[in-house]
Amino acid sequence: SSDAETAASGGLLGEMIQQGVIRSKALDRACFTANLGEVEGPVESEYGWHLVLTPERINCKKDNGYVRIEPRTDGISTPKYVKEDNSERAMQGEALGKTVQTVAFWALSCGFIAEGAALIGNSLPS
Repeated sequence: SSDAETAASGGLLGEMIQQGVIRSKALDRACFTANLGEVEGPVESEYGWHLVLTPERINCKKDNGYVRIEPRTDGISTPKYVKEDNSERAMQGEALGKTVQTVAFWALSCGFIAEGAALIGNSLPS
């Protein structure tokens, strides 16, 4: 790539970039209109010519709920499209679940530490 910002990564624009963030309007449009898992291009921009591969997108109406492609292990050559619930409610629920797990971990950890300290304290000569 002749673009100084992406040359070090072989011209890769990045992962999970929001629409409208890519400096080139032609590349931005190609990334968000390409079919998942299919090479789009060549696409001409002010930086030159590009091939675009979009393996994953979140909340793009074009994808009809599919968010990424995964390699197939069953010998079929067509891509395996994966759907996930990426709604705001689903993400909040996931965050709440992780918070509850973290709180439970620390509560149990503190209990074990307190029990160990009590055992040590009881075993010391008075």
